[in-house]
Amino acid sequence: MAIDDVDIECEILIKALKKGKITEGLQYFPFQMLGKTTKFIQESKTKIPISEVETVIKKIEEKLETYEVKSTFATTLENEMYSLIRYLNERYAENHGYVIKGLSIRIGQIGRKIEKLRKEIKTLKTTKSIEKRDGEIRRLQEEREGLYDEIQSKELKRY
Repeated sequence: MAIDDVDIECEILIKALKKGKITEGLQYFPFQMLGKTTKFIQESKTKIPISEVETVIKKIEEKLETYEVKSTFATTLENEMYSLIRYLNERYAENHGYVIKGLSIRIGQIGRKIEKLRKEIKTLKTTKSIEKRDGEIRRLQEEREGLYDEIQSKELKRY
């Protein structure tokens, strides 16, 4: 993966040098300014092949497996992976193996959101605020139940 990044960065540098956009020498270049891979895939005018999108998802999954505790960065990675899976669902009409994985990730995200809301409720003082959070929890629980049902129906279709 790092070698691929170096190849891409070299191509960018060569093009920039040929066009006279930069002068030779050592200088810091913030490649993050160019954007994230996930954003590039999702905003590309051309259809990125499923295999390439799946490669990015697998790399994110491998990185996530290195985290023992859910950190902010791990959550960000998980969100990126979920957005790529949603992209695959929309662009390729579920002709790939990540449909159930995407639903499972969303269920995890909902669970963490519910946990956070329950903690917030313990600190609230007004009935109106508590009722608002309770309503949101019920809505999220319904969404989660719907996702569980969707996973079950998709698993049954596979057999």
